[in-house]
Amino acid sequence: MPLEFPGREDPLLDVRDLFISFGDNAAVRGLDFTIRRGETLALVGESGCGKSATALSLLRLLPPAGRVAGGSIRFEDRDILRLPENEMRRLRGGAISMVFQEPMTSLNPVLPIGRQITEAIRSHERVSARAARARAIELLNLVRIPGAHRRIDDYPHTLSGGMRQRVMIAMAVACRPRLLIADEPTTALDVTIQAQVLELLDRLRQDLSMGLLLITHDLGLVADWADRVVVMYAGRKCEEAPVETLLRAPLHPYTRGLMACSPKLASDLHFRQGRLPEIGGSVASAADVAGCLFAPRCASARDACHAVRPDAKPAGSRDHLLACPVHAPADYAIACC
Repeated sequence: MPLEFPGREDPLLDVRDLFISFGDNAAVRGLDFTIRRGETLALVGESGCGKSATALSLLRLLPPAGRVAGGSIRFEDRDILRLPENEMRRLRGGAISMVFQEPMTSLNPVLPIGRQITEAIRSHERVSARAARARAIELLNLVRIPGAHRRIDDYPHTLSGGMRQRVMIAMAVACRPRLLIADEPTTALDVTIQAQVLELLDRLRQDLSMGLLLITHDLGLVADWADRVVVMYAGRKCEEAPVETLLRAPLHPYTRGLMACSPKLASDLHFRQGRLPEIGGSVASAADVAGCLFAPRCASARDACHAVRPDAKPAGSRDHLLACPVHAPADYAIACC
């Protein structure tokens, strides 16, 4: 179940009970979340937990082997999964845009960056080539590419990784989307450039009043940028809360493990011991079906944990959801009823 905020506007994006399969294997299992205008939601989890598959499903861009096997995806009260393909094409890059993980594989290496930005603009808006080029220069200035009027004719390979990522962001916001999906936008960038890219995304979120879905494996990174966090493990949501609540009082053992593994969030004790801790065991197989998927790696697991798979329920307050009765507050059972 997603978090509910009584009295607030309807969500921009509402994902309910989402199941994504690749062949016979379930990559995402019963995922719920919402995003509102002007809000940043971070989707956090280790590689292979279903974050990128979730992002691709929002744009109906799953590879041929993948499919949405159940659930609903509603954007501005439109059912994404039922839209005709021609309407979906208008939505992609217009109302919903995405910044992919690796800009060098997402940008066309044989076209200047300006040509790629103008194509994105003209595919959604009826403007002249000259007006689109002028807009492209404005966008490059917006993402703080130095000498934008000169760099517009550069090819992707002549730019640094950070500048290529900025070009991808310029393309993604070219048509003023209402929802921006950023899938690991700082992968392979150094710490300084990471901060600049995230600051840019946050500024654009505020300027354009758009919802932002930030996908990452790093809880330390989202501490400064997200409003809410959904923690995923093996395709399921294990915890969801406002970022301040999650960082102050994480409840799920997997969330605690992620925080302990983050140099930014871990205590000084770990550094005095010489190394950060690790989460023991291996990630659950996509074929596992019984019990809590984290139970084999959890030191607090009970017999029931291996037999019954918990759903995310309110844990002490309506804005904190938890899929673990073992680590829940005393009123968890009452809140679940």
